[in-house]
Amino acid sequence: MTNDIVKWMDTRHHQKGNVAFTDGSVDQMDDKLLAIRLIETEMATNRLVIP
Repeated sequence: MTNDIVKWMDTRHHQKGNVAFTDGSVDQMDDKLLAIRLIETEMATNRLVIP
């Protein structure tokens, strides 16, 4: 378990990428928006599935 900053890889994603949600929707987010959305969940633990 870590408190590392979540961000997209520069070499692959150029600081933005797609995030798929359990309701089937997909949003494109940059590093800043991704961090904001994770904070907004107000959950102690956020789990990410990375293929």
